[in-house]
Amino acid sequence: MAAGGRSLSVVRCAVAAAVVLLLAGEASSSCLYLGANSLVDNYVVLDLTDLSRVASFDAIGQPDAMVVRNHRLYVNIVGPIGGGTILPGRIVEIDLRQGAMREFPTGSANVDLAWANGKLYTANSYDQTVTVADPATGSTTTLHGFGRFPSALAASPDGA
Repeated sequence: MAAGGRSLSVVRCAVAAAVVLLLAGEASSSCLYLGANSLVDNYVVLDLTDLSRVASFDAIGQPDAMVVRNHRLYVNIVGPIGGGTILPGRIVEIDLRQGAMREFPTGSANVDLAWANGKLYTANSYDQTVTVADPATGSTTTLHGFGRFPSALAASPDGA
């Protein structure tokens, strides 16, 4: 499938719901999504029952963190460095059932990704802000006042 000029090839696992690398969140997952700092074949899907490779995604950028919710893979793409400046990044949403993609803009040096109350949060270390992306509306909001160089996020499912 082509989406936004990019090619995406996804073979779904029996249950296409997982949180990459952390194996947290939707714990009933049978797939592990891996991202690497490579421009070729940098997203791989493994079946956790036998660790076989079941799919791969074309390169869409350097991933920092990934979260899966509601049959959608959200990839935090770090902004490139251009002319000595770190450019803004983005969160890419990939529909694991249909292959459709859309993007949410973030600040510069976007790191980590958390899901809470139906929204995505990423820390923009260089901008010293947090971007909140709302997949339901397609909108983003920038929050200020988080101190110097925020670099990690965690969300509590019970609000604690």
